[in-house]
Amino acid sequence: MHLDLADESSIQAAAQTIEAGYGRLDVLINNAAVILEADPQNAGLTTRQRFEQTFVPNLFGQVGVTEAMLPLLRKVNGDSVPRIVFMSSRLGSLANALDPRARFYETDFRSYNCSKAALNVLALNYARMLDDVGGLVNVVCLGLVKTRLSGYNEAGYTPDVGAERIVEMAAIGKGGPTKTFSDKKGEIQW
Repeated sequence: MHLDLADESSIQAAAQTIEAGYGRLDVLINNAAVILEADPQNAGLTTRQRFEQTFVPNLFGQVGVTEAMLPLLRKVNGDSVPRIVFMSSRLGSLANALDPRARFYETDFRSYNCSKAALNVLALNYARMLDDVGGLVNVVCLGLVKTRLSGYNEAGYTPDVGAERIVEMAAIGKGGPTKTFSDKKGEIQW
């Protein structure tokens, strides 16, 4: 299935494919991000352009996907509950933004940080919207992972280790935690 976060018709087609094939969606994992500030090829972008190009995948695309999948998530029944896991970053934590001891405090990733802070608030809104059906919506920080996003940074976790917390949160059952922000070590302050 092709899914392009910048293309509403692609998002709608993905939702229709899932509905036709399965009738519902139990778990949605929103994992999309760019850090334009980290790539020297983007040095010519204005600040506004960086923000616009960052918010499309990091926030707007995830709004589109989640909205398209929401009716399918609401169809979950039986012993299961709908679950959404949003991939965010400690860099989107307001508490982290205020801590001069934080690892990337001096690093200028403004558009990325703002997009992830907005994503955190978005996740809490979807949690509220799914309260009536017992939905579980959580936010996970993968940490530094050796992927294209981090430039395959050698200090990062391997992708399988990075995914552990995602899998844990995607697999929680009825009555499990919701409205949390965490990484593999535990809770992160919003």
